[in-house]
Amino acid sequence: MENWGLITFKSRFLYGEESLVTQVIAHEIAHQWFGNLVTTHWWNELWLNEGFASLYEYLATDYISDGKYSFKKLIESNTKKYLSIHSLGNDTKPATKTIDSLASIANAFDIATYAKSGIILNMFRKVIGIKQFDESIRQYLKGQSYSTSNSRVFFSYFQMPRGNGPSSVDEFLRPWFEQVGHPLITVDHFNETHNILSQSRFDNGKLKEIDNQTPYPFWKYQWDIPVWYLNENNDLEYVWLFKNSTAIVRKNAKLNPEGSGIYKIKNNVEAQKLQESGQRTTFPLFNVHMDII
Repeated sequence: MENWGLITFKSRFLYGEESLVTQVIAHEIAHQWFGNLVTTHWWNELWLNEGFASLYEYLATDYISDGKYSFKKLIESNTKKYLSIHSLGNDTKPATKTIDSLASIANAFDIATYAKSGIILNMFRKVIGIKQFDESIRQYLKGQSYSTSNSRVFFSYFQMPRGNGPSSVDEFLRPWFEQVGHPLITVDHFNETHNILSQSRFDNGKLKEIDNQTPYPFWKYQWDIPVWYLNENNDLEYVWLFKNSTAIVRKNAKLNPEGSGIYKIKNNVEAQKLQESGQRTTFPLFNVHMDII
């Protein structure tokens, strides 16, 4: 727990495993900026405090450990953790929540507020570029210093890169923060050289419960998804899979190679046959932690 004058820790967070100790201390120090210098206006968008503290926890741990606990590995580990928890039906609320009681405030400190939000922010950071992200964060902290913020204010400090992506930050990020869960990307045969990608809502077995307690979203559980993949030269690229649309990738592309995508992948029969027959490049088609085979 932190405030501007004091940070307190349970002993297990100071005398435990080195990586955990580093992450917890970094997380609480990050709150000096995200939570103290700039505070979320209301509890419904607690991710403005906790999501950023989680993201910079990973970055600081990498820096402090000189790469021993790398940022990429921490992001991948927390992405797996979030996807596993949601798959088991233990994540039934979006990052942006409805707050109407003291109990709902206490319940807001969940996996979506922490890990999922940090992963979303990292996805955004990769899309707009690290340099642009860092500069916009500096402007955000300067502009909102000693004040409060909400998602609309935060979004206003950023711009999407020119190109074929979503037209605005609001259009891109709101579905990720305001919808429960994550997409399932399905890979189907398109032609001899390419596969086609489509998206649907991932079913964790609790959709009825989720829909009963959470208003059905405007976007109908569709997202604008930057799908990263390795091409035939092992270069990292991404293609946009827009809401209610499809995307085309080469058959030998390995999707989500860094394990940081907030989605699961269902490979079609053709892709499985390609892998089983060995008709692929030197990298595997499947990520066993993220994919549904």
